[in-house]
Amino acid sequence: MPYSPQKHLTALLIFIISVIPAFAEWDTIVHLNQKYVDAAQIPSFYKEYKFKKEYKASNKIRYASVLKGVNIDFIIGSQEIFINNLKFHFSYPVVAKSGKILISQIDWVKLIHPILRPSHINNGRTLKTVILDPGHGGYEPGTVNHYGQEKTYTLSLARKVKVLLEKVGFKVVMTRPGDSYPSLQQRVAIANRYQDAIFISLHFNAGGAGRADGIETFSLSPPGVAHYGRGLKSSDLQIRTGNSQDYMNIALATAVHGQAIRKLGAKDRGIRRARFTVLTGVRHPAILFEGGFMSNSSEARKINDDRYLTSMASAIADGIIRYKTVTEKHSRR
Repeated sequence: MPYSPQKHLTALLIFIISVIPAFAEWDTIVHLNQKYVDAAQIPSFYKEYKFKKEYKASNKIRYASVLKGVNIDFIIGSQEIFINNLKFHFSYPVVAKSGKILISQIDWVKLIHPILRPSHINNGRTLKTVILDPGHGGYEPGTVNHYGQEKTYTLSLARKVKVLLEKVGFKVVMTRPGDSYPSLQQRVAIANRYQDAIFISLHFNAGGAGRADGIETFSLSPPGVAHYGRGLKSSDLQIRTGNSQDYMNIALATAVHGQAIRKLGAKDRGIRRARFTVLTGVRHPAILFEGGFMSNSSEARKINDDRYLTSMASAIADGIIRYKTVTEKHSRR
């Protein structure tokens, strides 16, 4: 049977939709003051998958389940993992030690375990409202290049997504319908006025001396995990409002990010963890989507092309529809 990205994305999303069951105490190993677990426990603990361990390269190990259509690729020494070829970023690197492949306990609990052991959603919510947050605006242009300003592109993208979602019955709220600048706290307050909603903040990237490219999506860091790009701080141990949706955040990120990578053919920079204000304060499932690098000459041309933004809007809308379909199907079981 030929490989089907659409089929595998759907399977992956179904596995991620979960409210995590009580955590079973696995055997742990302390490494650099972090608790780790042995990846060898995966086949024995998740017997229903009938996982087989495969060596894809000297530093790359795959746990493959033909039965469930799930492949997990670990790269020793890296924080990057791939689940059905979609990139995720662990909080801590995979470690080889004393003949064992070790995964940090927090990554197992907050990423691997909810994917492999979902339980039924118990809140019975129906997704009715999508809050779209076009980044920047007004006096804050965001990234600027010789084509234009980030605030203009995010607003255009949000308007396109809004039209597509309203056609299929969603209520869509924009944190800024025009060229204004609501503060980050105001954006959170707008989002929290609504029930049965999700929140998506739209941005475009910059950096990497013009060489960086690709799409990346951020969900809120769980307690005990640092903000992307910096070390752990004492404040990172606090539980934030958005952490009540940790598992649904990953589901939403997977649905939107997966559709964007598949439909746009962009470089996959992965699903990452961060403590952006708009993610910490929103009580709904929430993500921040970075649709490419305005500092990269090739991507800047694409972002400035209205047809490309239309395709990106279609991918985001499709991801939201997929998320709604799978979560509601799962909650009714």
